[in-house]
Amino acid sequence: GLFGSSTCETAEIARLAGWLKEHLSRIPDTEFPVEVAELIEAVLDDLRQEYNWDRAATIRENYRAQIRQGASGKTCVISGDFLERLLVLIGNRALTGIKNAVNPRTGLLNTYYIAEPTEMQLQENSGDSGAGEPGSNSMRLNVTSFQQEPLPLFLEGQVHWLRVLSDRDKTREIHQAVHNSALFDTELRMYKLNESLKSCSPKIGRAQMFTRGWFENESIWLHMSYKYLLELLRCGLVEEFFEDAKTMLVPFMDPAVYGRS
Repeated sequence: GLFGSSTCETAEIARLAGWLKEHLSRIPDTEFPVEVAELIEAVLDDLRQEYNWDRAATIRENYRAQIRQGASGKTCVISGDFLERLLVLIGNRALTGIKNAVNPRTGLLNTYYIAEPTEMQLQENSGDSGAGEPGSNSMRLNVTSFQQEPLPLFLEGQVHWLRVLSDRDKTREIHQAVHNSALFDTELRMYKLNESLKSCSPKIGRAQMFTRGWFENESIWLHMSYKYLLELLRCGLVEEFFEDAKTMLVPFMDPAVYGRS
């Protein structure tokens, strides 16, 4: 198996938290199953501390173990002020993660990471942690620390990053960085799905096995380019959008190059 993570989801969490806080002028006191209420309280406490993967993962695993055989049916009310603080801290944590994931070489967002375990212990599985069948005596590997390794650049990460930015100068800077990177095919003047995956381990899956320019390895996906162009409009980069449209929107493409009727 392979551990990994994606900053696309991180950006969407930040966007969702911000959207909820913006559009709910007042968050009402809300009734939750007691197990969910305890999870919310644990998450809020965790967000007040410096990020620790093992602590956060333990909260999630304990919750899953707690509801493995079903919820108790009891409920608990959480105040709107408490939920508002939760949204603020979730958004801040996600935006910090995005900031830390910017590639210093390119100025663009690392979209995907491989996480190699660096600290782990082999433990007996008691069967009450949710990691195995109840009553089983199997062994499990408890990983407490990882070393991250970013994959080559993907256009998708930049799409999600643009969605959480409101500074037009910053979005223009990112757009220029995309043009200056290997994500931009200078001959076709179109955006590639990603940089070449040739240097990656086969562990990342089938994408690494494809010839460059084929399927998920450095090819041009029209729908991904369209997603990026849409974000240019949303960010107010109208001139940049129309400049790209000349070579990236289907009505303006040379059919001999595009290859479809």
